Amino acid sequence: MTAAVVTDRAPPPGTPGAPAPPPTPEERPRAAPRGAAVLIWGAAAGAVLVWWMTDEGGFSPTTWYPGALILLALLFLALLVTPARPTRPVLVATGLLFAYAAWSCLSIAWAGQKGIAWDGANRTVLYAAVFALFALWPLRARPATVLVAAFALAVAGIGLAELLSVAPREPDFIVSRLSEPMGYTNADVALWMMGLWPCVALGARRELSPWLRALLLASAVLLAGLALLGQSRGWLWVTPAVAVILIAFSRDRIRVALAILAVAAASMIFRAPVVHVYTALVNRSHVQSALDDATRAILLAALALGVAVLIAAYLDRRVRISARLARSANRGFVIAGVIAVAFVGIALAASAGHPFARFHHAFEQFKNGPQPTGTGSRITESLGGFRYDFWRVAWHEFVGHPLAGIGADNFQEPYLRLRSGYAEPLYPHSTELRALSQTGIVGAGLLGGALAAALLSAWRGARRRAGIGAATAAGATAAFAYWLLHGSIDWLWEFPALGGAAFALLGVAAALAPASAAAPRRLLTRHVAAIAGIGVCAVAAALSFASPWLARRKVDDAAATWPQRPAHAFAELRSAADFNPLSPDPMLVGATIALDLREPRAAARDFRAALRRDPENSYATFELAMIESNAGHRRAALRYVALTRHLDPRNAQLAFVTRKIESGERINIADINAAIRRDATQHLR
Repeated sequence: MTAAVVTDRAPPPGTPGAPAPPPTPEERPRAAPRGAAVLIWGAAAGAVLVWWMTDEGGFSPTTWYPGALILLALLFLALLVTPARPTRPVLVATGLLFAYAAWSCLSIAWAGQKGIAWDGANRTVLYAAVFALFALWPLRARPATVLVAAFALAVAGIGLAELLSVAPREPDFIVSRLSEPMGYTNADVALWMMGLWPCVALGARRELSPWLRALLLASAVLLAGLALLGQSRGWLWVTPAVAVILIAFSRDRIRVALAILAVAAASMIFRAPVVHVYTALVNRSHVQSALDDATRAILLAALALGVAVLIAAYLDRRVRISARLARSANRGFVIAGVIAVAFVGIALAASAGHPFARFHHAFEQFKNGPQPTGTGSRITESLGGFRYDFWRVAWHEFVGHPLAGIGADNFQEPYLRLRSGYAEPLYPHSTELRALSQTGIVGAGLLGGALAAALLSAWRGARRRAGIGAATAAGATAAFAYWLLHGSIDWLWEFPALGGAAFALLGVAAALAPASAAAPRRLLTRHVAAIAGIGVCAVAAALSFASPWLARRKVDDAAATWPQRPAHAFAELRSAADFNPLSPDPMLVGATIALDLREPRAAARDFRAALRRDPENSYATFELAMIESNAGHRRAALRYVALTRHLDPRNAQLAFVTRKIESGERINIADINAAIRRDATQHLR
């Protein structure tokens, strides 16, 4: 055996056989940032996400805007302190995400509702920044695992606190389904399931301590029970697809499949008691006892699986399987799985009648709207709902504006004009149709390209790494996949707690991809020009976040304080209108307050100002019709009625008000507005 030793008598550099000269500081590759640095900004970002999760999902602008400013500052500081060195797919994904955010900002120019478009564009900037914060720096397996496991256990901790404190009252339950802490049932279910998949992926790994594996898989059972309390039909369809995605991304598919089966088996303990909560709430019978039974069953199932996993994990440490046998077993599992799925599909088709007839029947249920609530589990009831109508209108707007769309988050007013029912959603309940209808082919192409590049990097992280790093990438990708697939049939994009967590997890998975030999050069963030450019962009984004945030705070303050201090409220609203020059909300709130104070002239002035900012605001035109009628201006009132009929032909109060105007009777505006508020509470979202 020989060894090459460099001594003082070694040949000088440049001669044959001489060692290469040491690299200069500029040529020396920079290592990935220390795990401590990643964990510091990851923990800070995670704290913001947890805050949002416990406060209505961060849906309110007064909640998500300050958190977004914190995340933006974290990204700027991270770029300033530690120059990024992303892989090429991550660089492409980040660039396309920010390009999509820029296109969304540009869409404000042609949006009908410019204030709402500003909020929607800012939310997209937030998601691009969150992805960049977690993806631009290559990650080692251990800090990545800590981040993903901490997220999953934090979600489980929130779920446990909610389960122990839940009561059979509003707002804990909406339409007999658990809706807290997010304030919307399907968003709740998405939160629990996004935490479940990393628990399963990491709990299956022998590299972790037995106690941590037991905790993770027990948490998965807890989260499954909470998801079932949400009774989401979307969850029923999306969960099997994400299970397949997790297995496909995992290197050790048998372990992951066994973990999924273990969670599913433990869930059988609480299935009946949890379903009984829904029927008890529907029938208003023995609700508290049903909740108590379900809580005990969920906790018992989690404890039982935790103990079983703890014992199995200690035994697992004693078993050694060769790499060759593991590869063969994984291939055999895939083949057996494909055969089993094909067999089950053929058996179901043969036993359930003509498959096309059943599909047609299910589609007709889906198309014809909501069906009466039965007494069984909601997830086994009719597929009827409002989504077909939402998607019909969104597709109509895309066809009418295929290139650029109608502007970010501009769905409410087109839907009121074209709807066939009485629902009043703010969003189209589909991430894909949101992108197509609101940002057109250009925006959808940018978003689709960004997600494809990010998922390619995540695939490399899951398949080219080994051990716990691969499992972390697979679990994080599965959580993102759940958000994306469930968001295809719901409005999850609009919850920053969910969207921020999804892009953070996708960023972690992408950052785990091993760098190739021809990795791109590091981003020269220490160059003066680069620092200046990043600083300018950060300041512009911060101002874009801060202005509508401050405006909304003032609007909310005015709405809360006007009965005690009306003059202060109107001053706050004027200030809010200056902070946000695009939104009609300060004028609409001011007009509503003026009506409550019985000042119809001031209300009319503010409603007209709102229409100058949002010419298709049917609420303002309808209110002006009533104000003008009571003032004796019948012709002007009928003009506003005609405009309202065009903007919102299914306005439930329009026919009654029209008859009052035509007959010259005085209208009780307060009663009409109370009815409008009741309808909005029923149909909003």
